[in-house]
Amino acid sequence: MKTKMNFILSLGLFIMTAMLSCKDDEKETNNPLHVKTVSEMFKAHSWRFNETFFLNRSGVYYPYILPSCLLDDKLDYSENNLYVKDPKNELCAGQMQKNDTLGWKLINNNSQLEITNKGTVILNDIIRISDDSLLTSSVTPAGDTQVYLYLRYR
Repeated sequence: MKTKMNFILSLGLFIMTAMLSCKDDEKETNNPLHVKTVSEMFKAHSWRFNETFFLNRSGVYYPYILPSCLLDDKLDYSENNLYVKDPKNELCAGQMQKNDTLGWKLINNNSQLEITNKGTVILNDIIRISDDSLLTSSVTPAGDTQVYLYLRYR
């Protein structure tokens, strides 16, 4: 009788310990089924321009090499819909300010990025976004050129 009682108590203690340890593990680990939203991917880290982007004029793609003064720029999308462009160490010719703060928001079911700079609105189509890369497309104000920008998390 005493042996059965010890066995039942030991089994109960084992089950309670297992349940409590499983609960703690769930709190400490990320849910592997959680898929990051487009907004979360934008805000996850700083972005930088890739050195090459493309222009499309009349169906012909032209590579364009960005000037070195843009390659060290850091682009941050924050929680409060502010977009901060920090030129870091090298300023481009004529650039006076260190940081440029713009507005941003996702529109059209997260398929477009709207950036507002001193009343001017720029629409970028989001072609692809992942944890480490972003490809956008926009049309120049004259409407004659499609610009493809490629940003990387670096």
